[in-house]
Amino acid sequence: MGTRKTIERIRYSFYWVGISRDIKAFCQQCKDCQLRRRINRKDRVPITPVARPELPFQIVNIDMIEPIDPASAKSHRYVLCLVDQHTRWAEALRLTSLTAKAMCEALLTIFMRTELPNVIASDNGTNFHASFTQEFEKRIGSSTRFSTPLQPESNGLVERFNQTLKKC
Repeated sequence: MGTRKTIERIRYSFYWVGISRDIKAFCQQCKDCQLRRRINRKDRVPITPVARPELPFQIVNIDMIEPIDPASAKSHRYVLCLVDQHTRWAEALRLTSLTAKAMCEALLTIFMRTELPNVIASDNGTNFHASFTQEFEKRIGSSTRFSTPLQPESNGLVERFNQTLKKC
């Protein structure tokens, strides 16, 4: 109930000198009152919007959909998904394996049609962390940005595209 309402309720039927002080002290010592008490904390970090890139294909988000059952006639079981943060342009390429080499080749086919990105954002998949992938990104002049583990929301653009693609 809270200290203020407790004081009001008791004052309706009783009165003594120092009633408010006594009730406040009682409520501060009451175990049930302390457990039910709401604590308002304002130490949260304010949410700020993420700035959208100024040009297309400056920042792209990538992710893998794995495995697809049944596999295609050419044994494609995986899909590499890419979404541009500026235009929201989405690409999906079929892959036969999850290796870093196969993924880099697929990215190269996309980048030959579009543009080389400044930043490639992805989750923490092993094929994104592979030394082959890091060397590939260094050679094309892109930096990597990995999302926080177990927080797919930070790579939300491509995760939402994955959900749409899975429904098809």
